[in-house]
Amino acid sequence: MNPDTPFSALALRELKAAAAVTAQPIQAVEARSADQVVTGVEAAAKAGAPGHAGRCVAGEYSSANRRSRHNDSAAIVYGSRAFPEAGGLISYGVDRRHMYRRAAEYVNMILKGRTPSELPVEQPTKFELVINLKAAKAIALDVPDRLLALADEVIE
Repeated sequence: MNPDTPFSALALRELKAAAAVTAQPIQAVEARSADQVVTGVEAAAKAGAPGHAGRCVAGEYSSANRRSRHNDSAAIVYGSRAFPEAGGLISYGVDRRHMYRRAAEYVNMILKGRTPSELPVEQPTKFELVINLKAAKAIALDVPDRLLALADEVIE
């Protein structure tokens, strides 16, 4: 997780709550760049994290070519569809296209005379699950049919 992003603290809290329910340990690795994600994953492995452990990247790293560096041998869950599109395994996060449409609707309301302070602050309401089956096959991971049925997009 990138400790400089406001989302990271919330994401870590939610991951720890989920881990407590399933009695699974969680180890947080701070990373401010894609390169630090790779280093952090390697350090976690050296510290005893199992090689088959799943990983969740809480944060955005803009370079698609760097994303693929830490997709090679791990089951990683991302918060943005850009990662599985670039070769990562799976993402579950806010549907950014829906958010951009909502932002355009807000701009339209303002241009038609609404005062911005009158408009409600909205939380995301539409999320998407994207699964890259090619990445799953590369790490010999069988994705359950139930999960595939729930996916908004499956990349083959």
